[in-house]
Amino acid sequence: MGLTLQEVLVRALKKLGDPSFQRFTEKLSEWEVRKEYKNIPKDELTGKDPEHVAGLIIENFKYAYGAELTLAVLEDIDEKKVRKELHHDLREVDTPGHGPGTSMFTVEFLQKHHLDLISRVIMVDPILDDLREQGLLGHKQYDLLRREPSIRKKVTELLDIVSNWKYKSKKKFFKSVCAHNPSVIKDLQRTERNKPTGPDPHSKDIRVTSLKIEPARELGEDHYSRETSESHATRRTASYSFQRQHIDQHYSYTDSAAGGG
Repeated sequence: MGLTLQEVLVRALKKLGDPSFQRFTEKLSEWEVRKEYKNIPKDELTGKDPEHVAGLIIENFKYAYGAELTLAVLEDIDEKKVRKELHHDLREVDTPGHGPGTSMFTVEFLQKHHLDLISRVIMVDPILDDLREQGLLGHKQYDLLRREPSIRKKVTELLDIVSNWKYKSKKKFFKSVCAHNPSVIKDLQRTERNKPTGPDPHSKDIRVTSLKIEPARELGEDHYSRETSESHATRRTASYSFQRQHIDQHYSYTDSAAGGG
């Protein structure tokens, strides 16, 4: 049975020390929320326990935005470990339209699709113009990026800069990417929705469970007799490469699920 949003928010807020919890409630009361929502008054948050604060977040910001806002505030007050653990726990919450495999959170989307964005984003200069107009890129940064002839290198350097920004700035960057490269973002979101959350359980070549790796299925003697030594070596090399790919995916998947760095 899945967890409720109330449960995971309370769990996260209880991990904060008293000074951090106070910073969280202060920042929450003054956060620039979406226009369809209103801030929770500071006097309603001051002196309240995590259960009460979590309840106010859900009551005032509903489910999806309440979770997103909590992650953003935790990042802003530099509680990255608690934020990462909360994001992991949110995967167990049944929130309509915002469950596992969707791009609910801007920061996670940018991290997950870092290489995809480098290889697929084409319209870069309009993004640079947006960020310059919003004061997110300095004059020197803007000029250096504009002069870079390689689109791939330009996107790579821009993402490196963005990775050091706060949540609000990353969100503005993401909005600009969506505006100027909508087909790329829609395709990545569609891929996420259709992608399995773990290693393929139907794979015939390898099965990974915890730290145990079972070898690839051996082929029959008749098949071996039809193969030349060269093609056999090629198949073995390809099989090994395929297994390593799945192993790497498994460890990446389990590390993420465990909240490890």
